[in-house]
Amino acid sequence: MVFDEFGAMAKAVLGVGLSLAVGFIILASVKTNILTQEGLTTTGCINSTACNSTAEVVEALGTLPGWLGLLVLVGVAGVILTLVRKLRS
Repeated sequence: MVFDEFGAMAKAVLGVGLSLAVGFIILASVKTNILTQEGLTTTGCINSTACNSTAEVVEALGTLPGWLGLLVLVGVAGVILTLVRKLRS
């Protein structure tokens, strides 16, 4: 039925959320290791290619969690519209 789609949508959102969380944890660990190995402070990765690259990836991935709420809203709206459509016929 229509409510089965809520479970699939919840699993997808959970999977994406967990993947992003693990990715952020790994990238933060990589950046910390790079700073430690090069003897830099948290703000001192200006001349480090590895540190700059990691910071750019973290910044780029930082925009993705904001889209999760919108995707959930669109998914719920789709399920509700499908439910209304089935109830009318």
